[in-house]
Amino acid sequence: MSDIKTYSDYRASSPASRRFAAMLGLGLVPLCLAAPARGSGFAVEDQNALTLGTAQAGQAAIAADATTVHHNPAGMIRLPDTQGVLSGVYIAPSAKFENEGSSLGGAPLAGGNGGDAGTESFIPTFYLSTSPLDGLKLGLAVTVPFGLGSDYDPDWIGRYHTIESDLKTINVNPALAVRLSETLSLGGGVNFQYLDAELTNAVDFGSLLGFPQAVDGRAELTGDNWAVGYNLGLLYQPSDRLRVGLAYRSRVHHDVEVDADFDVPAAASPLQAAGLFNDTGGRTEVTLPESVSLSAYYDVTPRWALLADVTWTRWSRFEQLAVQFDNPLQPAIVEPQEWNDSFRVSAGARFAPTEDWVFRAGIAYDETPIPDEFQRPRLVVGDRVLVAVGAGYRVSDRITVDAGYMHSFSEDVSVDITNPNAGRLVGDYDLDADLFALQVSVKF
Repeated sequence: MSDIKTYSDYRASSPASRRFAAMLGLGLVPLCLAAPARGSGFAVEDQNALTLGTAQAGQAAIAADATTVHHNPAGMIRLPDTQGVLSGVYIAPSAKFENEGSSLGGAPLAGGNGGDAGTESFIPTFYLSTSPLDGLKLGLAVTVPFGLGSDYDPDWIGRYHTIESDLKTINVNPALAVRLSETLSLGGGVNFQYLDAELTNAVDFGSLLGFPQAVDGRAELTGDNWAVGYNLGLLYQPSDRLRVGLAYRSRVHHDVEVDADFDVPAAASPLQAAGLFNDTGGRTEVTLPESVSLSAYYDVTPRWALLADVTWTRWSRFEQLAVQFDNPLQPAIVEPQEWNDSFRVSAGARFAPTEDWVFRAGIAYDETPIPDEFQRPRLVVGDRVLVAVGAGYRVSDRITVDAGYMHSFSEDVSVDITNPNAGRLVGDYDLDADLFALQVSVKF
């Protein structure tokens, strides 16, 4: 788009414009970023207690209740009754930064390490499956497939990069499944997805006035949008003991209308009079990537089963961030990202000692899609090992209760970024997370 100015265009303009472009990028570019609750990139992969208890192993092949509407709609064919599932996942992440010499203009950046930036969250989900005709199933899943939550102390060292981040998606997924033969079923659905984001950071007006870090303001960006995608699934059961599931979830492209709001201190009010740092609208694009899962479920004995899964996510779509503003004096921001596609590999087991009880366990390796040079304080993601356990109890012929727990062991992640007026942020992150899930399944 030749009419959109980038940061490089403003390097040749006045010093004030150059500084303005730099500071604007600190708060407004990260709309496309999201610090994940837990998952590859900023995906939230744990949507119910059943699959959390196996670290997602076998997710597209288990097809034990209506949660399969989300993981693989073809699995609904295995459900004999109308079923409803209400599930909740509580996520308690930890993200602690340790400064390693951050600076601005040759002087140390003032402030602390930001506290624990991880924010607790609760993800409710709902699933329904019913059978209007023999060999045909209809279903509905309401999930939260992507999200963020981070909150640093407002005066921390990296305040010019980020303070608070909050991004949510809600995905409404009606689906259907058909039986093609005794061994093969197909399914598919439409995804109506809502995205809502709110991001804030400090702005160093002091650098414009000749007093770095002495006059701070604040920038806040909000935006939301509805978009549509789809998902497909296949379930193949060559024998009573083995079934294999293949599930595809399409990308969802969001054209987001944004509002940028500035809290400008009195000392910097002449900048507003010149047309800078005034509240304005704008737009950006966010593409949430497609993924493919291949799962297997194998009954070793009537009581023991083994599960496995490989999931690929096309994070390489995330090549750059770009924000354009309605105010012509505010330069568009373009920042490269160059993420990589990523894999998650998991294995698990299921043990059912009685007809009423079932126990689960799983382990997974989840690689980060973010190259080292693109780690940012809003979005810090390392390679992880996930360990999970779970249990289910059949209360009656109609009601089953499942619970799960998972711990995420993450590698330490280093951040070393330099941004004009924000300075150089250098340090290490200690990351981990605990997840707890509970669900109730009801047959009608």
